[in-house]
Amino acid sequence: MKNVYAAILIALAVISLSSCKKVIGTGPVVSESRTTASFSEIEFSVPGSIRYIDSETREIIIEAQRNIIDVIETRVSDNKLKVYVRDNTNIRSHEEITITVKGPGVNRIALQGSGNLEIPGAFTPTNARLSISGSGNMTVDNIETNSLEVNISGSGNIKVRDGLAVDENITISGSGNVDLVGVEASTATTKTSGSGSITVFVHDELNARISGSGDVYYKGDPTVNVDVSGSGKVRKM
Repeated sequence: MKNVYAAILIALAVISLSSCKKVIGTGPVVSESRTTASFSEIEFSVPGSIRYIDSETREIIIEAQRNIIDVIETRVSDNKLKVYVRDNTNIRSHEEITITVKGPGVNRIALQGSGNLEIPGAFTPTNARLSISGSGNMTVDNIETNSLEVNISGSGNIKVRDGLAVDENITISGSGNVDLVGVEASTATTKTSGSGSITVFVHDELNARISGSGDVYYKGDPTVNVDVSGSGKVRKM
């Protein structure tokens, strides 16, 4: 019976792959500018180099080969801007894709897949949420926020170089790493399940829950509350 189920799953996977349109990049890299409706959240699902710039002007700039640009969709729904490759399309053997999104008032940014996202300059929402699902990487130059929520599912990494936060809530499921040692926070709550590690700078209180082999490293002199069911440790830097 198990062999039958396995055969069915393989067949379904083959059918799914065969139904995808393959697009191979051709021609030189060109640039296209797109306008967009207002948004407060962004979800990226494109392999490439991505930037979000806090700006009063809303604009999306895509740099790639022409036939690759043609299959990159940009849509706003329920105040969320989605940047993704057209459904049932597989892009291959292309030059680097670079996407820049500009706009004001963004508080949630999600990266899916293998892209690399950068937020240069200051990122200052009242409440911020950063998330990765997959193997992508996210780097933020500076953040100032009341509440910072960080989530990783997979092997991706999130690093914030500098900033301030009143409260941090960090969750890792997988082997990804979160580096917030440059962000001074009053309190932090961390949850890890897997081998990923978290690094924070906390002044008042750190609540760490570990189920797996991931470690939590902290700077500062907070009260530390620990709940460990695994081999992971909480370590002072």
